[in-house]
Amino acid sequence: MHRSTAAALVGVVIAGTVLGTAAPAAAAAVPDPERYSVEPAGWGWKFSADKATINAWADRNDMRITDVEVLTPSTFTVVMVRNAGVFKRGLSGTQSWTTDLTEGQLVELPGNRPLDIERYTSDGQTRFAAALVDNSGANHHDYKIYLNSTKSYIDGKVASWNGRVTDIDPTTPERFDTILLKNAGVDAMPTWWYPAQTAEQIGKLLETNKARLVDIEPDGKDTFTVVMVAAKGEYWWWHPAATQQQVLDLQAQNGMRIIHLKRYTAGTGDTRYAVIYLDTLDPASVQARQAMWPAAGDAAFGFYLKRVDGAVYNSLQADKTFEPASMLKALHHITAMLAVHDGNMALAAGVSWYRNPNDPDNKDVCAYDDNGAALTSLPVADTLSMVLQGMMQVSDNRKTDAIYDFFGPAAINQTAATLGMTGTTLNHRIGCTWKAPGQVAAANELTLTDEGRLFESVYRANNPVLGTGADRDAFAALMSSGLGSFLPVVDEEAAKLGKSAAVAQAFKDAMRGAYKNGGYVNGAPNAACDDTGCTALLMRSTGGGAVSLPVKQNNTTAYRTFVYGAFFDGVWDCGPGDDKNCGPEWDALGPARGAAYQAMLRAHINAALSTW
Repeated sequence: MHRSTAAALVGVVIAGTVLGTAAPAAAAAVPDPERYSVEPAGWGWKFSADKATINAWADRNDMRITDVEVLTPSTFTVVMVRNAGVFKRGLSGTQSWTTDLTEGQLVELPGNRPLDIERYTSDGQTRFAAALVDNSGANHHDYKIYLNSTKSYIDGKVASWNGRVTDIDPTTPERFDTILLKNAGVDAMPTWWYPAQTAEQIGKLLETNKARLVDIEPDGKDTFTVVMVAAKGEYWWWHPAATQQQVLDLQAQNGMRIIHLKRYTAGTGDTRYAVIYLDTLDPASVQARQAMWPAAGDAAFGFYLKRVDGAVYNSLQADKTFEPASMLKALHHITAMLAVHDGNMALAAGVSWYRNPNDPDNKDVCAYDDNGAALTSLPVADTLSMVLQGMMQVSDNRKTDAIYDFFGPAAINQTAATLGMTGTTLNHRIGCTWKAPGQVAAANELTLTDEGRLFESVYRANNPVLGTGADRDAFAALMSSGLGSFLPVVDEEAAKLGKSAAVAQAFKDAMRGAYKNGGYVNGAPNAACDDTGCTALLMRSTGGGAVSLPVKQNNTTAYRTFVYGAFFDGVWDCGPGDDKNCGPEWDALGPARGAAYQAMLRAHINAALSTW
């Protein structure tokens, strides 16, 4: 492979140093995916770690380093992607990056090519770290490196060589280290780079160019050097000055892959990160996220779909703890049904609950006074079956409170532990005053993964906790089906498949489901509240369950069962200024969850319908 000679380097010392390769006989078959592919992929990052730690983690997980930043000569920030699928290359783990290179050694990378280079000083000497990729055969891309060069020099080389900047790093004021690729063949795309831009200026340039970022580097007080390429409709995100926690929170919420992460010290003296994210979710998850995101504001949200006894298909913040509100009543329900299944209780057994004499017909008002004392003047004698049905189908808080008292919070929490619901805790009586006795004045906790475990324990093939007979049937019959979100999808997919309306109706009639939703609305901390409302509300909108899709097999009907859920949990601003109307914000949450359910199940409904 031809590389620039030492004599050639001497001629450009004033403007910078050039290293690189000659054009190969055949162009690369595919573009570099590291900052350009939206294919789902495993990936990871380290905020600060030494080389041994990074290598051990990358080798163990078959990751290759795609972005490296030097914190000290012995500690680094790195971004990695799993070496599989479209990201599969010849170098992985320890081999995919290097450090402590001299300028001369940066030239000598036989068969390899740097994706990212970082200059640093070690013992008074200039050194380089680099993320590497193999550069031979079908993966050969023509590239050049220019070190410590001015913008005008780099722009001249971009023009004369028909190159594009893929990596840029400020070195001294108005000088840069950069990597260029030949802007031709699979690597051809509109591209721009700009030094000394504020975040606001970058935003305007992105809008003008209809572009997205692939590199961002701090180059002064609140200014950055950036590289952007023409956007192709990808979902992506960037933040010029995130805290470490914000980097984590943004990634968890948007489900995107970090493609660039740069730590720096802001003008305030605080540690900040310039970060770029690129979508890595599957198409159905993208649709679910985009259905929920507009309604979420700044609140957390997530969704989850898993085949019973099978794979997780869609997951965004599935392990994030949230306040489930009445969604957690499913835990009370299965606690009672387990007692029935174990022979310790009967659905016909008597269970009493109480109306509040101040509002006796309101299912949402528990029977306690303002001080938390129980109000027992209006008892109702009922059966366990009717109490469970009221709790699960109309979400009656009074009947839920009866189940809470009958079994006790310790037993209900033990059910969660038995089912492997490690992120779940019942702290308080659902929908009742926190002053009521026998509870912890703290939010209840659930994760979507745990909610899936609850329902999967009922419908799994191996040792379902309620068996396969009457008790499991009763578990679902006493709940809402939750099928309403999916029935329109059946009609739409049936039409696509050319199925008749009669077939679509028969399919809908054969579907099965068990579902529980929930919601809380409270004044947010520091919000201004009066009788007309609050300027900001803490709102929770949740739901999840199981759905079984009928499949025709040899003239019989079998079922594919899935567990699913979604949540919103956070604070909403109720409008500009002192506006106290959060009605529109609240009204948007349920439909958004429903749209996410539809997005996740649509392909599975289509597949099941195709067997009819």
